[in-house]
Amino acid sequence: MLNSIGKRYPHFVALDDNQVVGWCDVLPADLRALRAHTGMLGIGVLAKQRGRGVGGALLRETLKGARAFGFTRVELAYRAGNAGVARLYERFGFVREGMQRNAVRLDGKYEDVVCMALLMEDR
Repeated sequence: MLNSIGKRYPHFVALDDNQVVGWCDVLPADLRALRAHTGMLGIGVLAKQRGRGVGGALLRETLKGARAFGFTRVELAYRAGNAGVARLYERFGFVREGMQRNAVRLDGKYEDVVCMALLMEDR
């Protein structure tokens, strides 16, 4: 994280009573010049804080930061069973681009991963 902050990549945290309850960042998807315009979004919100607008607020600020940094494409991936987060991403303009079958394994079970992206040059 400190390396990301040092390079001024967009990185935000949400606090509740001085406790971190969520984070969101956009890091370069690839270090090659060919994809320098593309960032990869990461986000996490504590379970007890979900449904309270924390994720939306983090996403809004992080996307502003990504735009200011110069990213024109932001990609993300989420586990296919998480329909709630899909609705959040769609509200912000992310579009589903594909699926990776059996891309992750948790507790011995495989899950598909949905890939989405936001093109920010039109926004």
